[in-house]
Amino acid sequence: MNELTMCSVYHSSGSKRLLELNREFTETLNTSRAWNWLVADNTPLGYTDHVDPKKFTVIKAMPFTELLKTGLSEELRAVWPSIHHGSAINLSLPHIHTRFALILDSDFYIVVPEWIEKVITHMKKNKIALMGVPWHPRWWKKIRNFPAHHALFIDGEQIPFTELDFLPQYTDSKRPPRRKTYNIPCMNMVSARRLVGGSRDTSYALYEKYGHGTVRVETLIPVFKFPLERRFFMRALKNCMRYVIPDRYSYTPREGTYSPVGFKERGYFDAGHEGWEEFIWNDQPFGFHMRRASVGKNRDQEEEFATLKRGLQSFV
Repeated sequence: MNELTMCSVYHSSGSKRLLELNREFTETLNTSRAWNWLVADNTPLGYTDHVDPKKFTVIKAMPFTELLKTGLSEELRAVWPSIHHGSAINLSLPHIHTRFALILDSDFYIVVPEWIEKVITHMKKNKIALMGVPWHPRWWKKIRNFPAHHALFIDGEQIPFTELDFLPQYTDSKRPPRRKTYNIPCMNMVSARRLVGGSRDTSYALYEKYGHGTVRVETLIPVFKFPLERRFFMRALKNCMRYVIPDRYSYTPREGTYSPVGFKERGYFDAGHEGWEEFIWNDQPFGFHMRRASVGKNRDQEEEFATLKRGLQSFV
C-alpha cells in the first residue's frame, strides 16, 4: 500500500527533463516502491513534449496565457510566476490519496539513501506534521526557519491536504513590499531592512496557519557561508551588526539556523560551488536545489545537465 504521493509541477522541456531525472534518481536511491508521483502540467497551449503517463500521474493545470485571462492584477505582476506555480500545486491536492505527501520542485534532488522510508518513519515516530527545507538565507525577503514548498513533507492525518493553500497571499491592497527611497543614506538602510522576511510568496499561508506551534514542524538546515570581507574594519563592523540587529531586520540568518559546513567539507559533491543551495539533515547532506535561473551562471544547459548527473551519481 502506498504511503507517499510526490507532487511536482513542470512547465517546459527543461523542467520536464529535470523532473524525469529526479524520478530516475529517486528510484535508484529507494528500494521501496510504495509511492506514486503526481505531476501538474503547466505547459503552454499546443505543447507536445509531455512526461510519460506510465511514470507519472498527470493533472492538467492551466497554461500561463489562460491564467492571465482570469484577471490577474498588473499590481501583482512580480508574483505572477508564483501564482501560476502555486495554483498548479493546489489543483493537485484533491488527487492525493495517501497519508503522506511530498511537494517537490522538479529541480530539488534529495540525496539520502532510502530517504522515503527514513523520512516517513521519522515523521511518524516524532508526530511531525510538516517537515522540509526552508527558503535559503540568500532569499532574505522570504519567511525564515519554516519549511517552504521546494521539498515539503506533509502528514495528511494531521493536516488535511484540501485545507492547504500554496497561492501567494497578496491582494491589490497588500502588494509585494517595495523599498522606499530617501535622500538620507541612513534612512535608505532602514527602509531596505523593513523588507526582511516580508514576502507573502508561495507557502506563506502555511506559515500563517501552522508556523506558531499549532502542529509539530521540523525545518532542515541550509548551508550558508558569509561572503568573505577582506577589509578588517568592515568585517568587524558586520560581525558586530549580526549580534546587535534583531533577526527581523537582519539580512543574514542568526547563529544556529544554518550550517557553514557544506557538502564539500563533508566529503560529497560540491553543489554549492555550482551556485546551488545545499541542505543538511542529521549532520549529513539531505538535498540540493539547483535554482538554475537565479545563480547568475552563464553556461550551456547541456554542460549544466551533465554536471548535475555527475553530482547525483556521487551519492549512489
